Parts: sequence; C-alpha cells; structure tokens
Amino acid sequence: MGNPKKISIALCEEALRPSRYIGYEHDRMGCHLLECEAYSLAESEFRRAMWLNPYEPSFPAHLAWCLYKQGKITEAQEWIDRVLTLKPDHEEAQHIRTILQNKRKDMSDPT
Repeated sequence: MGNPKKISIALCEEALRPSRYIGYEHDRMGCHLLECEAYSLAESEFRRAMWLNPYEPSFPAHLAWCLYKQGKITEAQEWIDRVLTLKPDHEEAQHIRTILQNKRKDMSDPT
C-alpha cells in the first residue's frame, strides 16, 4: 500500500484539475449580466467559467462578445482567433469574427 500522504496529495491535485463538466453556471450568469449591460461583471463570470473549464469553446466566444461590447476589439479578436484555431467550425465564433472584422473596417474607414 502507498504512502497515504502521497495518495491524498494526488487526489487533491486531481480534484483541482479543470473539468469538462463545470463552468456552465458562470457562463449562464455571464450571459444574463451581458444582457443587463453589466459588462465588467459578465466579463468576470466568463473568465471564471473558462478557468474552471478551458475545454468549452463557447466560453471564450462569449467573453469575446462581452469584450466587443466594451470596445475592447483587439482583445475580443484574440479570443475569437483562439476559439477558431481549436474549433474552426464553431458557428457562434465565426459570426462574432465577422462582426469584429466589420467593426475594424468601419474604424479604419475615414469616410
């Protein structure tokens, strides 16, 4: 039988690992806060969801939309690029990317 202290440490480390099954409640709260235009609170919830579950591509897509709503276009683009690098067929991220690209065009167009 192994050292109980080593087994306990291993179990604790495993319990702290990211999980594919958590974070959704923070994402839902973030979406609600986004609808209420509480952008900084929504951003915090999306970041928490991603910290808990880095496997879900919708979480960074939602964060990107929240960043866009705050005028943080460059950071929003970075998050969308990450999502689409990992999952190129993610429809929501593709849609957000199109909006971001149009916004960048509008910002660079002097007319």
